[in-house]
Amino acid sequence: MLGSLTVVTLAVAVWRPSVYHPEHTPIVKNVELESNQVRSLAPEASEPIDVEQPTPDDDIPQDELDQKVAGEEGVHEYVVSTGDTLSSILTQYGVEMSDISLLSSQNRDLRNLKI
Repeated sequence: MLGSLTVVTLAVAVWRPSVYHPEHTPIVKNVELESNQVRSLAPEASEPIDVEQPTPDDDIPQDELDQKVAGEEGVHEYVVSTGDTLSSILTQYGVEMSDISLLSSQNRDLRNLKI
């Protein structure tokens, strides 16, 4: 029973249906359009393809994150990556686990984070 199941499984895995193609040359057709037909095919609100577009880097508005606060005591910048927990981040900056648990027990929003 197991042998026949193995043979059938291998036969299905190896078998590939072949498709008959009588002509192997692709069909290529050129369509001639007049200039007014090309204009009617393009939407009116679209931008021309051959015109160079200005770079949007100059149009980015400045916000409060661009104004870095320099010289303040106790300000740290940290980029959170995958797998970081609030307790591991705070212990990197010298905050003890007892202080973290006390803070989370007093603050309802931190309690929901399940530190």
